[in-house]
Amino acid sequence: MSKADVLVNNGRLSCITKLGYGIGTLCDSLTCNLYNIFFLVFAVDFVGLDPAFAGVISSIAVLWDALTDPIVGYISDKLNSSGKLSRQKLIIRALVPLTVSFIFLYKIIEASPNMKNIYYTALALCFWTCYTVFMIPYAAVGAEMTNDYEERSSLRFYAHIFTMAGLLIASSFTMSIVEKFMAKGLTPADAWFTLALAYGAVIFTAGLICWISISRVKMKRRQEESVNYHQTKNIFTGIFSTLKLRSLRKVCIAILLYATGFTLAQGTIVFLMQKVLGFDGTQVGKYFMLTAVIGILSIPVINGIVKILGKRKAYTVLIIIFGLGQIMFKYLGVSSFGWILAFGIIQGCSHNVFFPMSYALVYDCCDIDAFVNRKRREGIILSVTGLMQKIGYAIGTSFAGLFLKYFGYNSELQTQTQATLDGMQTTVFVIAPLFFIVSAIMMSRFKINKENYNILQNALEQIEKGNEPSAKGLEELI
Repeated sequence: MSKADVLVNNGRLSCITKLGYGIGTLCDSLTCNLYNIFFLVFAVDFVGLDPAFAGVISSIAVLWDALTDPIVGYISDKLNSSGKLSRQKLIIRALVPLTVSFIFLYKIIEASPNMKNIYYTALALCFWTCYTVFMIPYAAVGAEMTNDYEERSSLRFYAHIFTMAGLLIASSFTMSIVEKFMAKGLTPADAWFTLALAYGAVIFTAGLICWISISRVKMKRRQEESVNYHQTKNIFTGIFSTLKLRSLRKVCIAILLYATGFTLAQGTIVFLMQKVLGFDGTQVGKYFMLTAVIGILSIPVINGIVKILGKRKAYTVLIIIFGLGQIMFKYLGVSSFGWILAFGIIQGCSHNVFFPMSYALVYDCCDIDAFVNRKRREGIILSVTGLMQKIGYAIGTSFAGLFLKYFGYNSELQTQTQATLDGMQTTVFVIAPLFFIVSAIMMSRFKINKENYNILQNALEQIEKGNEPSAKGLEELI
C-alpha cells in the first residue's frame, strides 16, 4: 500500500458531520423499507399481479441490483476525491434518477397483465440500479471519513437513527395515508402516486443535505505516488481477490443470512396483521410507528452494550437472544395488538443491532484488506457485501411470495383458509428468526476485537511510513 492509498482522516467527527452523513440513510431506509414491506401488498392487492410473479419481479430486480453492486463499487474505487468525478459527485448525480424511478415504481397503470408485468419489472430494475449508484459511494465515503475503532460505530449509529426514521415513515404512515386519500375520493392509483411524490420529496431533500455535508469533509487520499487500487485488472478480479479474505467471507455469509430472514419477515408481516389479526391500515401504521419509536429509543442502550462487549460479540449475543425471543411468540399465540407489538419490539431490537454493526464490521474488513493487499478498496468491498445483502433480499422476497402461494393465499378471498393463516405465522415467527440466529453464529467466527484492531491500525501506520509490519496478533483476521 503506497502513501497515496492511506486515509488522511483518522480522527473524531463532529456531531453535525455525523448527522449530515447519517441523514443520507433516509434515501436507503425509506425506499427499501417501502419496497420490502409494501411492494408485494401494492403489486398484489392494488395492481392485481399474481403473488408468485410479484415475488419474482422483486427477486429479479434485487438480483440485478446485486449484480450491479460490484460494477459501481469498482468504479467508486477508481474515483479520486479531489478529481473531476468523486464519490461525492457520483452521489449527487444519482439522486435525481433515484427519486424519479422511485416515484414511478408506485404508479398504478391501466394495461394488460403482460404489460403490467413488463412495466413493473422495468421500473424495479431502474429503481434498484439508481439506488446502487447512490448507495455504494455513500457507504464507501463512510469508511473514508474515519478509521477510529469506536468512531466508526458511532457514525453508523447516527446513520441508524435515520434508518429508523425511514422505517417509521415507510411502515407507519403508508397504508393509513393511502386509505385517507381514498376516503377523500382519490382513486387507488392517485393515492399511491401522491404518496410516492411526497416520499420522493423527502428522499431528494435528505440526499441533498447529505451531499452538502460530506462535501465539506476532508477525506481525500494522498497523491504522492500512484494509487494501487488502479492496478486491479478488472471488476471480477477485484471481487474474487477480496473474497480470498477469510474474515470478509464470514461477514458476507452472515449478512446474506440475515438479509434473507429480514425480507422474508418484512414481506409477510403486513399480510399477517391484515389477514390473521384483522388490522386495518391505521392499526398497521400504529404498529410500525410504535416499534420504530421504541427502536429509536433503544439505540443508545444497544450502543452502550456494543461499547462493553465489542462489535462482533454484541452482534452475536444480542441477535441470538432476540431471535429466540421472536420464536417464542409462535408458541405463546399472538391474538392482540399488544402481543404483536411486543414481538415487533424484539424484532426491531435485532434489526438495530444488525444494520449499524454489519456496516461497522465491513469497515473493519476494509482495513484488513488494506493490510493484506496494500491497497484501499472500500468501494469494491462494500459492493461485495452489498451483493450478499441484495442476494439475501432477493431470496427472502422470493420466499415470501412463494410461501404465500404455497400456503394458499388468494387476494380475492376476504377470509383466508386456516392453513394460510398458520403458514403466515410460521413464516414470521419461526422461519425468519432462524435465519437471524444462524447469521449470528456465522458472525461469531469473525474474530475482530478492539485489541487486534489496534494492532491492525498500528501495522497500517507502519506501512504508511514505508516499513514492513509484523502480522503477529492478526493471524485470526487474515
